[in-house]
Amino acid sequence: TDLPVQGGEPVRLVIPRGVRSGVKIRVSGRGRPAPAVAGSVAGDLYVTLRVDASPRFRHEGDHLHIVETISAIEAMLGTSRSITNPYGQTIKVTIPAGTQPGERLRLRGQGVATDKRTGDLFVEVHVMVPRELTDAQRAELEQTARSMGLL
Repeated sequence: TDLPVQGGEPVRLVIPRGVRSGVKIRVSGRGRPAPAVAGSVAGDLYVTLRVDASPRFRHEGDHLHIVETISAIEAMLGTSRSITNPYGQTIKVTIPAGTQPGERLRLRGQGVATDKRTGDLFVEVHVMVPRELTDAQRAELEQTARSMGLL
């Protein structure tokens, strides 16, 4: 990345993969010379990075977390979803039958990639329960629940 510098040529920065906010990068000899010292050489330039938070992913170290909402029926029967990871790749996630609200599924190696390792992506499942049912829907659900021994 080229960084414009006041009164000089742009500085080329190499930003490490998976960098976090607050990391400082030192560029030797690209800072300002000492003021009021004749013949002083340029010092070092320090750049502090700020990484904006993602609206989709929550960061925990090299791991990422995302919430996926499914219906109560999908939680009971199982389903699958296509999720886009932070690098734009689409991943198919199988949500098994009987998944409970708040359960987390781990997708290994789909989190933040750094030079040393790659974190995981955790999919937290939220279950959406309908707020209103018709009388016929309620009767069918009650009948099914009784046949399953749930009522």
